[in-house]
Amino acid sequence: MFNWIELAAVMIARSTAALPADDLPTDDETRLGLRLRAFRQQRGLSLKQLSERSDLSVGMLSQIERGMATPSLRALGRLRDVYGVPLARFFDDQATPDATGDDVVQRAGQCRRVEFAQQRIAKELVSPPSAGALEMMVIVMEPGGGSGAEPYSHEGEECGHVLECRFDLWVGDRTWRLERGDSFQFASHNLHRFHNPGPGTARVLWTVTPPFYGRKV
Repeated sequence: MFNWIELAAVMIARSTAALPADDLPTDDETRLGLRLRAFRQQRGLSLKQLSERSDLSVGMLSQIERGMATPSLRALGRLRDVYGVPLARFFDDQATPDATGDDVVQRAGQCRRVEFAQQRIAKELVSPPSAGALEMMVIVMEPGGGSGAEPYSHEGEECGHVLECRFDLWVGDRTWRLERGDSFQFASHNLHRFHNPGPGTARVLWTVTPPFYGRKV
């Protein structure tokens, strides 16, 4: 009797083995992909329909949902707009305040961390889970990490303060190298991006308005 389960296992093993080690999906990428697929299916959208609404290719969306690609900040923003939910919902099944219901104070160790493995950055969401107009995060950039080669823009305003190391900031047609202790502020409708040239891991306290990862619908 032919064993379809064994055949499927072999096919999956072969397809995974053919990928370079750096291209294998991480647990975070797999969980994110499954959540994004659930959002799409709950809304009865096909990949083609989602592609048309988000201006992202069907191939890219498929890779993201299968955990084979990490979406860029721009891609996540487009999916957030299509689904009409705070970005934090993509990373947390619950995405609700802690058990104390405190929307004024967030204690050390309670902040959530959003990883972007391919971009070599992480965002520690340090704001309390309120529905306020401001949102604080600590962006951790490994050497060579950043927002990506393509600048992006969105509504709002942002500012920040370099806590550790240094990073390069592009806003419009201007560029700055910011060192520890330096600060910045700009209107987010200007094209912008950031990058850590290394060596060392940069940590930047970054504040945006309106909230990008806001936890409440």
